[in-house]
Amino acid sequence: MDDAGREAYDGIPLVHLHDDAKYVAHLMESLYNPGFPIFENLNTDFPVNAWGLMNLATKYQVDSLCKRIANHLEQQWPQTLEAYVQAQLTIRKAYGSQWMLKAPLNPGGVLSERSIYLSFPEPGAAIRLATDFDIPSILPAAFYSLSTSGPARDWESARDIASHSLTTRPARWELLNDDNLLRYYRAKYSLKKKLAQLSNVLRDIFSDRGDNPCTGESPYTIDDNEMTLSPCITIVLKVIETGMRSKAEDTSDALGVVQGADPLMKLFDLTADVDNWELCMRCADAAKKRLLERMHALWNELPEIFNLGRL
Repeated sequence: MDDAGREAYDGIPLVHLHDDAKYVAHLMESLYNPGFPIFENLNTDFPVNAWGLMNLATKYQVDSLCKRIANHLEQQWPQTLEAYVQAQLTIRKAYGSQWMLKAPLNPGGVLSERSIYLSFPEPGAAIRLATDFDIPSILPAAFYSLSTSGPARDWESARDIASHSLTTRPARWELLNDDNLLRYYRAKYSLKKKLAQLSNVLRDIFSDRGDNPCTGESPYTIDDNEMTLSPCITIVLKVIETGMRSKAEDTSDALGVVQGADPLMKLFDLTADVDNWELCMRCADAAKKRLLERMHALWNELPEIFNLGRL
């Protein structure tokens, strides 16, 4: 003790902190080392490691560090529809590369799913960090990404899985609190319904066309009291029947627990495939327009679907 009765170390007043020593060390290193590894790009562990650091930075009002953590999380998650689609296409490409390799990445002749997902942000921990520390901008994409999977796809257990099992992305489900789990389950039911409603979007291609009707033939003709559909309508009805209904109306997984509905990317896939449907030019343009409009509308509805306004 020094002359004033205060505990000291080498003559310097000693202050006892009751915080986790690991995160105190992270706090000091992040302040004095701009290249602190926690801020590496494409680090799926960032939200996990950053939570304790963010908690201390908030407690001690290190605003610059709080902002840096928030900015880094925002850089990992898309905040526009275009950026989200591009991220999903990148993941698909990674899946395709793993699938086509047909070579073991681990002993035992199995592909490591983690070798894919270690390169992409993980939604469970990101949602926990964002909701605990008010970083709302990443939540629509993170929640939607989470909704395309199910609790059976646990992050730690999804390590070595045969290539044919690479179907849905894993997540750190244990980090979600009760409120966020409730958002997840309610939204999955809503998204399942929206996927089933996509057939209506395609049917709407032929309504309210005004001076831009189908040019293949009239929408329908009546010959000998029998209705004959135009080629364009026939094609679209076939797309609805073969490409959508079997999945959209499947009730065996009503809440999408095994594999969540993904109406956004279904809309993207339909839009990208329109040119292969052999529609007349006017109907093809109308189809793309309606599908893209619904895609943007759905993206804008995500905050409401996941009840993010009540955070």
